[in-house]
This record gives sequence, C-alpha cells and structure tokens, in this order.
Amino acid sequence: MRRAIVIGSNGPSDPHQLKYAEKDACRVVKSLASPVCDFRVENSIGETADLARTKFLHASAACSEGDTFVAYFVGHGIINQGDLFLLFSNSDNDVLMLTSLWGQEVLTALGRCKASNRLLVLDCCNAGQITSKSGIRSGSSARVLMKDLGFVSDLFEMILASDALEFARELDSIGGGFLSLNFVDALSSRRSEADKGGDGAISVQDMEDWLKERAIAFNKTQDSHDDRVPIPRRVGVGHGTTFLSRPAGQWPYHEVVLPDGIPGVVLPIFPFQETHGYLIGKCPVTNEALKQSHEGWPGPKATRFNGKQWEQWTFDVFGDPEFGDPKKPAVGMTLRDACNHCQWIAERSRGLVSIVAPPTLEIWETALFGNIRPRRRQEWLQAQPEAHSKATYTVSCENADRRANRFGIIDLIGNVWEWCVTEDDWRWFTYGTGPLLKKPWVPRFAYVVDVQDAYRPVPCWLRGGGFYDDLEEIDLTIKLHKMPGGEDPQHADVGFRWSATVPLSQLPAEIQEALQRAEPLPPRRPTSVRGPRSI
Repeated sequence: MRRAIVIGSNGPSDPHQLKYAEKDACRVVKSLASPVCDFRVENSIGETADLARTKFLHASAACSEGDTFVAYFVGHGIINQGDLFLLFSNSDNDVLMLTSLWGQEVLTALGRCKASNRLLVLDCCNAGQITSKSGIRSGSSARVLMKDLGFVSDLFEMILASDALEFARELDSIGGGFLSLNFVDALSSRRSEADKGGDGAISVQDMEDWLKERAIAFNKTQDSHDDRVPIPRRVGVGHGTTFLSRPAGQWPYHEVVLPDGIPGVVLPIFPFQETHGYLIGKCPVTNEALKQSHEGWPGPKATRFNGKQWEQWTFDVFGDPEFGDPKKPAVGMTLRDACNHCQWIAERSRGLVSIVAPPTLEIWETALFGNIRPRRRQEWLQAQPEAHSKATYTVSCENADRRANRFGIIDLIGNVWEWCVTEDDWRWFTYGTGPLLKKPWVPRFAYVVDVQDAYRPVPCWLRGGGFYDDLEEIDLTIKLHKMPGGEDPQHADVGFRWSATVPLSQLPAEIQEALQRAEPLPPRRPTSVRGPRSI
C-alpha cells in the first residue's frame, strides 16, 4: 500500500501569514493521488493544529510492513528553544505545544510507523529567516544545523526546503512555494526531465537531484541575493529505494465506478478491439449493490452448509443477520442472477461501459496474477496476502485492503465463489446488442440446443473458493456441471463479480499509455460448433 498525508496551512492571521501554502498542499494532494504516483492520500488543509495532529497520527499508525508512507507539510515552521514547530491558523507562540505540531512528535510517530519506506517532506517557511537554534525571527543570518534539530535518523528519509529551514519562502513570481511547485512538476508535467535515473520512475534520489538542479538554475536568474532560494536537500538514510511515482513496472491503480456503486479496476490487458480497457469489480457484488438492480423486488434465497451437507431449506439473504450486511457479498447467486445484474448495469451506464458480463476465466485470472500461465496451487494462495476461509459466514468487503492483491482487487481468493463464462458467452454482451439482453430475459448459459435438439451443458465455472472451504485442500476452479446441488446452486458461498469494458477516452492519459504497453489476452481458443440458443 502507498499512503500519504498532506498537511498545509497558511498559518496564523498576522503580517507573516502565507498566501500559497494551502494551494500548494492541494496541488501536492492531486499529484500524489494521480495514477502516476498511486498514493492513497489523506489531507489536513486549512485546519487547526489538533485536527492536523490527529489525522497525521492516524495515518502514520495505519501503515503496515511493506507500505510506503509519505508525510508532507507545507506552511510556517519556526524554531523555539531548539525545537521545530509547524504552525497553523490557531497557533500561539505562548503555547506552542498546544497550538502547533511539534517536530519531535512527528519524528517519534514516523519512528514507530510500520511502513518499510518512510519519507517526510518539509516545505517550511517562517516568514523570513530562521536565525539560530534558540531564536525566532531575530534577523541574524546564522544557520541552524539539522542535527541540532534532531533531524538525523537512519529509519527514514526527509526532503527539506533548506538545510536549516531558513528562507523557505513562497514567491509571487511563481505563485507558490519553490519546493512544492517543483515537487509537483517532477511528478507530472516534467516527469521525464526529473527522472535522473532513466528508469521511468521518480525516486527520492531523483527528486533531490531535480530540486537541486531547479534551485541552482533559478538562483542564476536572480540579481538580488534576497530573491534567491535555498538548495533543497535530503537527510536521513533509507533502506533500499523509496519511489514517489510508481516503481518502474508497477501497474497503475485506477477506478471507474459503475451504476451499482462497485468500483471497476482497470486491468493490465491490451485494449479490447484496441478501443476499450478491461475492468473488473474491485470486490464481489455486495448486498447493497444488488438491492439497486432488484429495485424493490425480493432478495435472493440461499442454503447453508451444515458441515456435512447442504441444507434443504433456504433463507432470505438480505434479511439474514449473518449474511445480509449491506457491505457483505451477495450470496445464493445463480448465473442468471449475475447476468441480470450485469444487464441492469449496462442499461444504466449511459455509454460509460460497452460490455458488462461475468468475467471469462482469462479476465478473472489476469485480475489475480496480471497474466495467464500455468501455476501451482501455492502461487494462487500467495497472490492474495490474506483470505477469508474456514469460517461460518461471509466477511464485509468494506475496509478490506488487507485482503487486496497487488492490483488492489479484493477477495478474489476466499469469501465467495465467483461465476466465470466462456469468451463466446462474454462477447454476447458486446455493445448491448446480443439476444441475452432482450427482455424478457431467459437464462441461456446453463444449456444450449444442439442440432439433435438435445440439451447439453455449456462450459461455465466457479472460481476462487469460499468462506466454508479449506483453501489448501480444494481445487479453486469448479466446472458448473460438477457443482453439488445441481446446475442452479443457491449456495451461501456463491457470489459473483462483474467485468466490463470502458472506452479509452474515459481513462486518464497515464492509464491509456500503460494499456498500450500491456500484454493482450491469449488468442481465442477454438470452440465446438453450437446449435441455436434456446429461447
């Protein structure tokens, strides 16, 4: 997970109040949250010290091992009795501990943060010059060493607006703070210039080199020493390389929200017919989402497994205390239920998507692994860091990032089995013109009519395992005709998620570029000749 907290304040209402700090913070939020950087960003912009402190501490504590965490502050920074204090609108020099963010508590929180890569960026200005370790705005030109402020650590890295934070001011000539504006440029419009390593990604080292280069070039254009900016620098020692943009080769995360409220995640697949990207639901369709397509009609029925067999009687899914939570996956789902919901989405998407259907095996497997190739069972289980299994009921899809795979897709393994169809059946949904979308809808997936008018099963599958299962012991793919309970199961561990295609024009430029470099799905496999579908 890539996490960030951006804090920005113009500071107290006095003659030294900043003009651009909060605007700069908004720019940084947008940049870090873009597909290029792919951070999950929280912010505290224009808020009081206590709110900013709470958000910062929560963001720092929420990190896990393996995460990258960036804490970014832009605003006033002053030194009082050797300590750094970050100022807010309610800051009072007489009670700085209560009304500002103390630099030492920032360091302590980051020292306790579990993220493997931590970066603190301080774009601080104290409306003039920081003069000495013990003074505030005395007018002296003495420099304060970073080690005197406690900013020496081998646990994380820092990018600082200057060695001693003096002169880290904003400039009317560029409409913002020098560090923040160039920081944003390096991650957006001038990314190729800032990529000093030439690997297609912006590391902390790249950012330091870029900021130094920009500061030196800017200072050469200034006649007055007072108009020059300090050279930003990096301090501290990190473990390995911290990337501010996505690391080279890492797929960008991007969501497209469909009418049922489930986000669709763009998959690393070369565009369908060279015009549409592939999406898959971030999580299985939930009760909350399914209720929308039911439009007031009764909810699904499902049967439980009692440890020995599937029970004869059914229960109402929406009204059940164990399965009916709005954020839990809808269960008891037949393939007809899945297709009906897909049809409802397609009818209400207003051109946002062109195909909505249960995924093919290839689309589903790409969502799990990133490509298609034979894999051992253990590779399946390792593709998702945590799975819900060997339980008595489903688990919520809300706040389930710990069960997301590297593409940010939740619960492909465990929680509920999910329907998959053949590519031929998936293509029936193309552009909403196939007979499957004509009303009244009749299920056509389970059986077709061959030339002898004999019904035979069409290949359909369930994938991923469910909450009842011991995932170490079972095959994670089941053919429809081998399902216990017949071809139309209403089991309490069967759900579904949709796949879809979205026009490239609806996607950010960075995503379109990434899709052009992605691998296509394997060529269509030859299929047996089928007779006319039943009506």
